[in-house]
Amino acid sequence: MWANRISSITDTASVNIGYLSGIAGKECKMDLKFEDRTDAGDKLADRIQRSHDTVDAVVAFPGGGVVVGRQVADRFDADLHCLVVESIDAPFNPELMIGGVTSTGTYWLDEELISELSIDTRYVEDGIAVEQDNAETRQQTYGELPDMHGKTVVLVDDGIETITEVHTALQQLQDQDATTLVATPIIPQTLYNQLSDATQIDIIAISTPETFISTGHHYRSFQPLTEDDETDYLTRD
Repeated sequence: MWANRISSITDTASVNIGYLSGIAGKECKMDLKFEDRTDAGDKLADRIQRSHDTVDAVVAFPGGGVVVGRQVADRFDADLHCLVVESIDAPFNPELMIGGVTSTGTYWLDEELISELSIDTRYVEDGIAVEQDNAETRQQTYGELPDMHGKTVVLVDDGIETITEVHTALQQLQDQDATTLVATPIIPQTLYNQLSDATQIDIIAISTPETFISTGHHYRSFQPLTEDDETDYLTRD
């Protein structure tokens, strides 16, 4: 864990307001800010430019992160890369993550949760080994992440719904002495607070809603991507 130094650049103003029925039968007001991931990436690049003149590389998570990351990378004439993080799940509950690991074996663990659930060390070690193998296989699709030593790196996703991936990716980048900031169009206020309390990096978010259902609810168009789509964004000049 790191001491907290947070540079908050957020905008909670509503551009387009939609109404969704759902939570506990109550009407839920949602902020439908973005036309699609390209629009979100352009807006995010605008925000990053307010506080950073230079970006050497953009590291995106698989899926929609590479679309948002492409817009940011193009704005700064930076390289775009993809980093796979595999989750380590709690016993008997695959929806609950206790940590994450990358293809290099870099991992981050939620030690407090592991202790609370009384998960034994052997289970955690086995989980790291298995998921590292999975990360190696998936990372081959996108190419290995180059050494980021001494570079200014923006870690990007189309929306942050958990912080396990972020913590794990930050661990790998900071192990390489990269100057790293996190940038995302959308992150729930609770996760934003947790991440800001645990890190000493700049976090740039366009919106941090208190009421959050999913990332997709903040996009008018939120289509799934194939591996070919992702590769096209990564290799596009």
